[in-house]
Amino acid sequence: LRVEDDDGAPLPRDGAAAGRLKIRGHWVIERYFGQDAPAAEDGWFDTGDIAAIDPGAVMTITDRGKDLIKSGGEWISSVQLEDIAVTHPEVVEAAAIAVPHPKWDERPLVVCVSDAAADPDPAQVRALFAAALPSWQVPDVVFTDQLPLGATGKVLKADLRAAYAEHHSNEA
Repeated sequence: LRVEDDDGAPLPRDGAAAGRLKIRGHWVIERYFGQDAPAAEDGWFDTGDIAAIDPGAVMTITDRGKDLIKSGGEWISSVQLEDIAVTHPEVVEAAAIAVPHPKWDERPLVVCVSDAAADPDPAQVRALFAAALPSWQVPDVVFTDQLPLGATGKVLKADLRAAYAEHHSNEA
């Protein structure tokens, strides 16, 4: 196992430096079924995960690379945003996505589903983020009746990104 930065340089095993998780070994695939191109670059397979490894070789996966939100050049973890959102007693599900923004390229948006009996205030949920995160990481919050799910029950974040692509369109 190793963790690399965006340029492919290995990161230290300090438990704090997070980057792309790469693996290699006899049990790691050489290529995907029906493909001629190798799946691993220089023998290291990119899992698509963002992780950190500590000095004792304990690995912590923090997010999926495709779900990270890059706002103003800084990374924001979608998993961390979702974990904070569901601490609100009226939020039963949450999905954090990146939506286009005219100034910051993209900004975080947390799409929440509330308890059927609740009438939640997005400002109250947003206050949870403001108490736990730096101001530039605080997302907008919207509520919906349900999140789009695939056949396996996974949230279809691509569908959410398409549905909320115009969220910041009137800002300049």
